[in-house]
Amino acid sequence: MRPSLSRFLGTLPLLLLLPTNSLFAQSTCGTDALRQLQWTHSPDALHREAMMNNELRALIQQQRSGSRGGDDDQLLIPVVVHIIHNNGAENLSDAIVQQGIAHMNQAFANTGAYAIASGVDIGIQFCLAQQDTSGMPTTGITRTVSTLTDMISESDDAALKNLIRWDPRRYLNIWLVNSITSASSGPGVAGYAYLPSAHGMSYDGIVNEAVFFGSSVDNSKVHIHEAGHYLGLYHTFEGGCVNNNCMTDGDRVCDTPPDASTQAVPCGSTTNTCNTDEDDTSVNNPFRAVALGGLGAQNDLFQDYMDYGLQPCQNRYTNGQRERMRAALNSARASLLTSEACNTGCGVSIVDLGLPNNATLIFGSSMVVAPTTIGASTISHTWKVDGSTVATTPTYNADLLPLGDHTLTLILTNTAGACSVEQSIHVSVSCSVPLAWNRTPLHPEPGETVTFSTWLEPGITAEWFVDGVSIGTGATPSTSFSTNGYHSIYAITSNGGCSDTTQTTGFMVGSCPSAYDRNWHVNGPTCVNFLTDPPKVDYVPSEPPFFHNEGTATLSDAHGDVIIYTNSVTVWDRTRNMMQNGDSLMGGLSSSQSSLIVANPSNNGIHYIFTADHFAGIVAPPSDGSLRYSVVDMGLNNGNGAVTQKNLLLMERTTEKLTAVKHCNGHDIWVVAHKWNSDAFYSWLITDDGIAATPLIQHVGKVHVPLENWEGGEGFTAIGCMKFSQQGDKLALASTKGPGFAQVFNFDAETGAITDPITIRNAWDTAYFGVEFSPDGQNLYLTTEGAFNTAGHVYQHHLVPYDSTAIAQSMYRLYWWITGFGVPTVILAPNDKMYVGLNGGFYPINNPNGINSDCGFNMNHALTVPGLSLGVNNSVIRNRPAETISASGPTYVCNYTEGVEYTMDRCAHPANTRWIYNGPNTVVSEDHERIVFDFSVAGTDTLFAVRDNGCEGLFMDTLVIQVDLALPLLAPDTVICAPIAATLSANEGYASYLWNDGSTGSSIAIDEAGTY
Repeated sequence: MRPSLSRFLGTLPLLLLLPTNSLFAQSTCGTDALRQLQWTHSPDALHREAMMNNELRALIQQQRSGSRGGDDDQLLIPVVVHIIHNNGAENLSDAIVQQGIAHMNQAFANTGAYAIASGVDIGIQFCLAQQDTSGMPTTGITRTVSTLTDMISESDDAALKNLIRWDPRRYLNIWLVNSITSASSGPGVAGYAYLPSAHGMSYDGIVNEAVFFGSSVDNSKVHIHEAGHYLGLYHTFEGGCVNNNCMTDGDRVCDTPPDASTQAVPCGSTTNTCNTDEDDTSVNNPFRAVALGGLGAQNDLFQDYMDYGLQPCQNRYTNGQRERMRAALNSARASLLTSEACNTGCGVSIVDLGLPNNATLIFGSSMVVAPTTIGASTISHTWKVDGSTVATTPTYNADLLPLGDHTLTLILTNTAGACSVEQSIHVSVSCSVPLAWNRTPLHPEPGETVTFSTWLEPGITAEWFVDGVSIGTGATPSTSFSTNGYHSIYAITSNGGCSDTTQTTGFMVGSCPSAYDRNWHVNGPTCVNFLTDPPKVDYVPSEPPFFHNEGTATLSDAHGDVIIYTNSVTVWDRTRNMMQNGDSLMGGLSSSQSSLIVANPSNNGIHYIFTADHFAGIVAPPSDGSLRYSVVDMGLNNGNGAVTQKNLLLMERTTEKLTAVKHCNGHDIWVVAHKWNSDAFYSWLITDDGIAATPLIQHVGKVHVPLENWEGGEGFTAIGCMKFSQQGDKLALASTKGPGFAQVFNFDAETGAITDPITIRNAWDTAYFGVEFSPDGQNLYLTTEGAFNTAGHVYQHHLVPYDSTAIAQSMYRLYWWITGFGVPTVILAPNDKMYVGLNGGFYPINNPNGINSDCGFNMNHALTVPGLSLGVNNSVIRNRPAETISASGPTYVCNYTEGVEYTMDRCAHPANTRWIYNGPNTVVSEDHERIVFDFSVAGTDTLFAVRDNGCEGLFMDTLVIQVDLALPLLAPDTVICAPIAATLSANEGYASYLWNDGSTGSSIAIDEAGTY
């Protein structure tokens, strides 16, 4: 006998061992030493498996509550069996392989030779694939000659699977070999599998010794057992006798009794190796005491397929195992359910369409799209653009595509088989290559020459406009400015066939006066000043005491002078004295983000100070754990301000998470907090009229639940920070204590919707505290607490693609330490650098947009800050998308048209948006979101959509509208304009017309019959 590796996580398999008599008796699972070996090879494996188990538990609970349907659906998994042989007996016949699949289906359906009265129909079946990866017909069986048919599981697994593998997202891959040997314990491994946490990875699937596959009803229980692992089941003896919570302990299946034995037991006998069946008193546990409505203690279920009993004894899965396997198939392995591999193929396949998805093409450029296809020789081709047929040739001329975004589809038909396949991609056709340009110098002063430089594709020209005035053509135009102020630049590009206007962007000449977040007060006499580069620490010992443990907030005026700062209990003014009536705020000195200062968007001098209590009011009474706000009027007390309203209640029992972000209109502001012992986010929108009376409440993500019997008190679960990305499209939070977690969400800065939660844990299960996004929003930085000789860490995760598995696998540890006690924070500074605050110092991350070590974290160049607090300088996130604007509407008008409407993007706001129009036609009406024209005069009209964010910039989108009235109205219907030929149609007696490219001035008409 030898130890199984079934406790290995993520990248190491679950092994099945058999003695020489081929009876299904196995030894114990791997030990903590084997787990440590796995963590060494793949530090995030425990994290991935924990995430899998959390998701499965949640899905099972939803299924039981009735909030998730589909429990009776028959689920089908495509299978491909790879026979790896060396021309020996392991080269099984197709009939034996088909018999092995049939045995597995009978066992999962509780039918045939596997039927028993107490058995369960799992509702999952397996089919040998009918289509291969290219869509061609297949038997679902492959054969490969290799000496790896005699393999060592630890060292040969990757090489074996690299011989042949079909997409593990679409197929269950089963490799059959002659023999499996373990390097640590020798031969006797009958098979192994990977858990759903490995779904889609190169090593995912099942490996079996061929002798057991389909050779008899009992021998097939080897791959029946491995299929259980593949679908998320552990051995019945996983974790031994521990049974405090049957949903999280042992094999995490409540209706398999606690089991601590791997020994074979005669089929007619009984054994009971655990006396903990009744420990879990919840209704989840069917084996709770009889007095509680349960069945009481039970014998070991060695008859289960996931036990190490004798093969003839094994005859069932349980209802709980059914729930877990179906949950795994509907979550981590859900892509198998959308696979078409179980359906008969058409006999033709499109390997490659000839263009990548989301390709960008230049209008008028010559490109032939030549697809790669395989299959029957009697095929026909049909090309469609946006659903309309445009060609029936083997290739397609892409220069026929009109400007704009299109769906290009190829339908490949097997004319002999009377069936077809199709493939579609999205293609964008632009007038020219989008220009990106640099500005030198980046921050020009009055009198300096400013040069704009770009690279132009051959045949592309560009004319540059600064403040609407041409400054020249070519790749390096330049100009200069005499005074401070904001300016705008755009270019009109041409490729000889059409012209395009770039997005207008703004830049500042001279220093920008806005500096509201340029000072961080970290204690009374110490302030970090970001008005200079590098930042400096101002230390003024004469200032009054400023006691705090964690969160602070500081607000400066447009010139960078501090006007308000607070520790959530006291408010100080610009004179560094306590503000009038600025005492006794009800924040928490030890709250992660104890305070937040938000100015009313109307610029009327009214400010709101939000305060979050610490520990949800549990650990350190007499605090009540609430979220409150106070009002400051800066027009009072000779311009130094005064608190006019104090401690107005917003929410009871808050966590210590408090953050804010600009609405996507660039004007209003969202303030967001999280309720304690709940999954509820509370969001208040602040407009010119003040704070919304009713919050937006959303239940999403994990419950920030108290931890009973945790040393230090359940209120500690409220700890941790929450931040928005600079783009305003993501929200992330950290929750510390016991074990901690982080979550990231998508955020809609218009509606305030918080969606699509992804949970992040680390391999050490340590508690998260700090959270921050990189300036580009693509990296998430997290810190974990280092306390009482446990390690503190700084992690980076990549958020692109926004996928739970990809984000988990991207984890990069920047640094770790054991400090005795230390809770690091992380914060993005106004200079777009990031700083890790710990033990009296700011440690810079110089390039937070960089990936892994390229981020430039430096523990050797600390900015020393005496009395550094943890939740440093909570402030409103700027929401950088508000620094752009877009307009939409027709750019070609070919006949007299009334009421043509143009609109700005969905987040326009009257305080900072407007239209500018140059041209001969008439504006009928306009507001900050739309403008309506009557076009009666031929010529060129220019329309600008303008967003003016003051110091943050002036941004415009430019539409050049060509009005051509030469084309008469030829028939009852309106003429349809288009740059090139498109499909003509007639419907219900109304004729449609196409005006061909303006270079010819011709027109085409069709009659009611559709002829022309």
